[in-house]
This record gives sequence, structure tokens and C-alpha cells, in this order.
Amino acid sequence: MVILTLLVAAVSTIDWSLNSRVSSLDREIAQQNAEESYLESTLSSLAKTQVRAATNYLASNYDPQVGLIRESPNSDMFLLYGDNYLAVEALRQALIGYDNSTLAAIADNISETLLHYSSSVGGALNQFMILGGNWSAPCDLIHTSASYSISNSTQAKVAVTLNNGTGSLSPSESAGTALLEAVCSLRQGNSAGWNSGLIQATNLFDGTGFCDGVGHFKPCTYQTYELALYLYAERSQCEPTNQTTDLAVMRALLLEQAPGGGYYVGYTSVGSEALTNTETTSLAILALSESTICSAGP
Repeated sequence: MVILTLLVAAVSTIDWSLNSRVSSLDREIAQQNAEESYLESTLSSLAKTQVRAATNYLASNYDPQVGLIRESPNSDMFLLYGDNYLAVEALRQALIGYDNSTLAAIADNISETLLHYSSSVGGALNQFMILGGNWSAPCDLIHTSASYSISNSTQAKVAVTLNNGTGSLSPSESAGTALLEAVCSLRQGNSAGWNSGLIQATNLFDGTGFCDGVGHFKPCTYQTYELALYLYAERSQCEPTNQTTDLAVMRALLLEQAPGGGYYVGYTSVGSEALTNTETTSLAILALSESTICSAGP
């Protein structure tokens, strides 16, 4: 009888201990969820501010005489694809719910300029056409790229970057390629391909950035555009598959905005590179506009 009493008491003690641990774990989870929710709200609010500054950066580098945005501040190079193609997509995304006639006019003017040069680049394929839904090749056939001169005058150098090389980067070694293939797959209704691309990219994320073949050296030189592509790809369905990674990537991207509103092209674990450009900034706008919309709910 004494032994039975002791056993009952021991079981009760174990039950109490387990319940106490479960309750403690529940409190920790609830606190973590609250912290993540607060962080997401803070980052989303900051993203809205950064998008405005980034669109102003694009506008400040727009040359009305050329009808295009410069590759980077003070440059005489104007890239049709992907810079200005991406800029149109970014400005129009940023203008959703935001009335700005100046930015709208710039986007329309760039579109007209791209159309003007269309005969010179007929059938052109640039990897970032995937984001605008104009990619006509298979999703897993993104070739290496090269730039070609279209017009070279004292006023401006107009060029285009095409993915028409004979080689291609492996999505398991290039986060950018994996993420573009993911977006392409999603647009074609292939959710398995979308998920596969995200997994391949996530495997290359080390908490600071995507340490892949593009970075080449160790320690890595991270590419900011890959952060933007991840957010764009992962939140395309407004349902982040990995909130922890999502917030870490978003935080890393927000840290790469320069004082002038543009986004630094690359960075290391100790600091950012000095260069900002149209391509990276346009991709950041697309990513942060998408994330702001999605975090606000349907």
C-alpha cells in the first residue's frame, strides 16, 4: 500500500513536471511568435519607406532625352534589358495604391523607348523577363548572359544583356538561377518546381546572404539582387514557407539601401560595396512592394 502510494505520488510529480515544461514551452513559443510578428510589422513599415526612396532614386537617374534610366549614377550606359525592363515593372508595382504622375510618366516613357528599340533586339531573352511574364524558353534553360551594344553616341551608350550563351548556371550553385526558375515554374502552374527552386536557394543561405558560386571567394561576396529575388519568389503566393528565413532575408535586404535610395550591388560580412545600380534597386522595389502587400493580408 505504501509502495502504491509512493508510485501514485511519483506519477503525479512527473505529470506536474511535464505539464510545467509544456506550459513553459508554450509560453516560449507564444513569445517567439509575438517577437516575429512585431519584427515583421516593423520591417514591413520600413519597407514602405524604402520603396519610396528607391523609386526616387530611379527617377533621379532617368534621362528624358534618352528615355531610359542610367545603369548607375553618373554613368553614360543605359541597359534596355534587364535594367529598364525591370524599372518599368518596379515602378508600376510601386505605384499600386500610390498616385504619382511623375513616376507613372517615366514608366510609360521607358516602355515607349523599349518598344522603339524592339526591332534591334527582336526575339531577345533576358532572364528577368521571367518576372514580367515574357519568358518564352523552358524554366530550366536559363543560359549564361552577354551584353551587346545597340547604340553608341557621345550622349549615351545603349546596350542590352541577353541570356543567349552556350552554358548555364546550376540552380544548386546559383541562388539567383534557382529563384528565377522557381518564379518561372509558379507562373506555369508548376508548384513542385517553385518549391524545388526555393529549397535549392534556401540551402545556399547562411544567415547573412546567399553564399553561392556567384560569390566565388570565401568569405563570400554576397549579391543583393539574390535577397530581392528570394523575397519576390517566396512571397509570390503571399504565404511564406519559412518565416524565419524570410525575415532574415528581408532584414538583410533592408540593410543594403544606400543613403541616396539605391541598393548596394553586393556586400560582405563586414560591409557593403560602394556601387548602387538600377537593376538591383528595381529588384528590391519589386521584392519589398510584394512583401508589403502580402504582409497586409488579402
